[in-house]
Amino acid sequence: MPEETSPVPLDEVLYERFKELGAMQGYEYLDGDKNAREAQKRLFLSGEVQNPQLDYPKIDTQLLGISGSPTGANPYGESRA
Repeated sequence: MPEETSPVPLDEVLYERFKELGAMQGYEYLDGDKNAREAQKRLFLSGEVQNPQLDYPKIDTQLLGISGSPTGANPYGESRA
C-alpha cells in the first residue's frame, strides 16, 4: 500500500511570494511628482484643463488597459455623455 503524505500548508509554499507582493501598501502606488499633480489639480479646478495628466510611475496603465488618452476616452468603453 502506498504511503500517504500529508499536504504541505499553502502558506508554507507561497510565503515568499506573498511577502514580496503584499509588502507594498496601496497608497505607495501613488508616488510621483506631487508638485506636478498639484499644478494639474489647480488647472482642472479652474477649468483650464479638462483631463489632467497625472503621473503614477508605479502603476502600469498598459497592464490595466488604460491608455491615458488626452481625448478622455473611458477605458471601460462606456459613454461619457
